[in-house]
Amino acid sequence: MTEHYLRTPLSLEDVSKLQAGDVVFLSGIIYSARDKAHALIRQAGSPVSLQGAVLYHCGPLIQEGRVLSAGPTTSGRMARYTDEMLGHGVRAIIGKGGLPPEPFRGRAVYLAYPGGCGAAAARRLEVMAVHLEQLGMAESLWAFRARSPHCGRRQPGQGPLPGGKRIDIEARPDPVMKQAAQEARLLADRGYPAASAVRFVSDHHRLSEDQRMVLRRVIVPARTALSRMARALRLHALRDREVFLDGYNCIITTESLLAGFAVYLCDDGFLRDTRGFFRRYRSVGRAHHAVHEILGLLAEGRPSRVDFLLDCQISHSGELAAEIRSLMAQMSLPGDALCLRDVDRQLKGCRKIVASSDGIVIDSAPQVIDLPAEIARRRGIKARIL
Repeated sequence: MTEHYLRTPLSLEDVSKLQAGDVVFLSGIIYSARDKAHALIRQAGSPVSLQGAVLYHCGPLIQEGRVLSAGPTTSGRMARYTDEMLGHGVRAIIGKGGLPPEPFRGRAVYLAYPGGCGAAAARRLEVMAVHLEQLGMAESLWAFRARSPHCGRRQPGQGPLPGGKRIDIEARPDPVMKQAAQEARLLADRGYPAASAVRFVSDHHRLSEDQRMVLRRVIVPARTALSRMARALRLHALRDREVFLDGYNCIITTESLLAGFAVYLCDDGFLRDTRGFFRRYRSVGRAHHAVHEILGLLAEGRPSRVDFLLDCQISHSGELAAEIRSLMAQMSLPGDALCLRDVDRQLKGCRKIVASSDGIVIDSAPQVIDLPAEIARRRGIKARIL
């Protein structure tokens, strides 16, 4: 038995490595749906993108925005919709009782979740949104955020299951930080500005400036987080497409990963470091390893063009740009490395794929990729979760 830690959305590459009996821990967005939601999606289409989605056969009990119970429903009731759901891009279905294996082969996986564990599942799920509300609480299409990983066991004979390298969750937060994060999320999800929520909670718990910075990076209101996750891509989606990189954003986070500094998996599904020294950053000598990792990953993704944008205010950016151009030529990676004074403005106006974890940039981008997260998966580097 092998444990796998995965984050949604899942790719076809993900669903090729698990074996029967493996245990899968999921984080990110999980959608619940029963037979009425399936029938309405067949009739009118899905209100959300199901590309790479995880679908949970579940009729949850929700009270005042809290999940009280979320045990699995017998999947056989939805068997007639399986092929159709997988055709929408669903990569994993969670339930109990199993489903016929044929539709899953080469496309997706079935994960068995034990019956009678509804309360245990509820403790790991947060409500982000609800769709098809006219069907009633149990039958609506709920969007949940799985924070502590949601666990399922791969069912024998049900096609390949997401594997890949893992973003692990071993560095446990102290109880005060965990409580502060929960309180800040509650306020942010009720419509309070995230910055105000973090400041209020931080003052209440007398957090240090370093702890406050962690919360500022991690806490994202549920509606914003869902919007960002819906536009997030995986590496395979870059093939034959143009990509613009938020250069120092990607470099500094990757450097933090490789050097063993704390990097957090934030509420919107993106990795962020907490060193907070952007303006004081010095690129000489320090960025070389991170740049190699990023360019090697991009070469694997085979985009049609890469534009690496660097803030010219940072010392020696011109030298770093020249090094990047040289490495791109060696790797036969088409594109350029540019030093600009207004990288954020350029990226916010970009209509191509953007590589960044900067929330302001992500919110303006049509599609975005988290390159440090891809590197973490491939190298088995651990990210933290609050």
